Amino acid sequence: MIKELQLQQQPVGYRKRFLVRQGQRLLSIETGDISYFFTDERFSFFRTHSNQKFLVDYTLDELSDNLDPQQFFRISRSVKVTHQAVEQIQPYFGNRLSLVLHPVFDKEAIVSREKVSDFKKWMGK
Repeated sequence: MIKELQLQQQPVGYRKRFLVRQGQRLLSIETGDISYFFTDERFSFFRTHSNQKFLVDYTLDELSDNLDPQQFFRISRSVKVTHQAVEQIQPYFGNRLSLVLHPVFDKEAIVSREKVSDFKKWMGK
């Protein structure tokens, strides 16, 4: 029982970096350099603050378990953002929110209806 309590009190170890391929070389990218994660055609990618796009070997569900929820928020099934990536928040029909991300996201970044309240709380922290 003591060991179980100790395991519960230990801080969760979130990912600090990702090893990604760029051509023939491998790069280590810090999570602090990442603006957002997204899926496209069943593949997961992230875009850095300097607008570099990298393929990752994880689904967004797996990333949700391995990324600090204080730093990353999943706004929909296909997008997970950081505070720094959100440039503007605009009302969107159906009680949803539309985000303008930086660097520019090629598709619409819409906060799903179920997540709007949690997103507002997260952005306010």
